Amino acid sequence: MLKKLIVMLCLLGFIIQPILCEVESSRYIRLHSTQSSKTKKRPRSVALPIEITIDEQYLNIVCENSMQDVCVYISNKSNGSIIYDEMVSFDRYPLCIDLSSYDKGDYEIEFVLSDEVLVGDFVL
Repeated sequence: MLKKLIVMLCLLGFIIQPILCEVESSRYIRLHSTQSSKTKKRPRSVALPIEITIDEQYLNIVCENSMQDVCVYISNKSNGSIIYDEMVSFDRYPLCIDLSSYDKGDYEIEFVLSDEVLVGDFVL
């Protein structure tokens, strides 16, 4: 009986381990609005329109709505230098930014929308 239990646990470990590794490899970046709470237009119940994940060396940005002329900035927080500066349009496809050429450290990503600025921090 004990032998069967050990075999089952080992098999279960081999099945679950790849799933856990896959989940851990994707990190979400939490965005927040830079508007003060008194001037904030977005109710708390309304989700932000942009979702960001980091998978290995890529920053994946998905927008739930079609948006035109969104300025995306990525800056190094240690020295303040802007390392990515693009005006993009979100349609159906996510934006994928290769981070492999950037140094390890703390970074800030900023989205300048027509009526709001969204900011998030991440670590490479």
